[in-house]
Amino acid sequence: MISVGIVGFGRIGRVHADALAAMDGACLTAVFDPGLNHEDSVPFVITNSLRDLLDSSPLDRLLIDVPTPLHRRVFDDVRRVWDGIVLMEKPTSPALSDARAMLADAQLLPIYHAAHAPEVRWLQRALPQFVAEHGPIRTIESVFCDPYGSNAGASALYGNSWIDSGINCLSILARFVDLAETKTLHSFDGNTFEASLGFDGSNGAGTARIITSWQVAEPSKSSRLRFDDGAVVVLDHQAVGARVLADGHLTEYFGHTNATPRLVQHYLACFEAVLVPGVRTFPSEIDVRLHELLLD
Repeated sequence: MISVGIVGFGRIGRVHADALAAMDGACLTAVFDPGLNHEDSVPFVITNSLRDLLDSSPLDRLLIDVPTPLHRRVFDDVRRVWDGIVLMEKPTSPALSDARAMLADAQLLPIYHAAHAPEVRWLQRALPQFVAEHGPIRTIESVFCDPYGSNAGASALYGNSWIDSGINCLSILARFVDLAETKTLHSFDGNTFEASLGFDGSNGAGTARIITSWQVAEPSKSSRLRFDDGAVVVLDHQAVGARVLADGHLTEYFGHTNATPRLVQHYLACFEAVLVPGVRTFPSEIDVRLHELLLD
């Protein structure tokens, strides 16, 4: 059984705890968060400091779940006293220089939860058949919108919609195609961004467009991949579903009815693929490219 500790126990830390509770091969043993109530009834040790967390029990993995701007500082604090495997929420930093420095550490595993979503994994499996039937991918559009525009604390936690969600879009696209090394990025209102970049590879070559925004009333997340003959695969990341449209008709549908909350499903699959074996989702050069496309 792999023993896991968490630094930072806010919204995402609690989702991570739920995912770990659903696993057979790993368990949460200790948490450090200055704001955590020691009287909470929880099945893990609540520690008073990072040092106490690392001393509380032998840990195999450490999850850093603090706000994005604090990633580098907490990572450096950890590395001064512990050299084990660290998992960190994407992006690893809002600053490219910090991201490159941390990604050079082979024991740091970035968490790209959206790239492990059920509908993304479904298309990964089906993509060779679709390319054989419909030809290569020619265009991709990925849109991630969240209702954070009125949340005064969102910027402190995540930066902006591009930093927060652009990495989700990029990591999903990296499952299917090889992304170019450069992009163009435009901001409309400080909360809405549009990026375009090229892609190529065995599944196709063309142009991808990414839109992120916090100016919505409800969350909306989807990716559309158009193939050479005009067929389209629509991934609905919010509803955890997918549909294939060809010749104006629905020809295939993927629906995921698991009652487990969507984000817990993402992290459960991610932890099984990344945390347990201690390997990255992507090769290190892809990790760096995703951060360069996001932050450069």
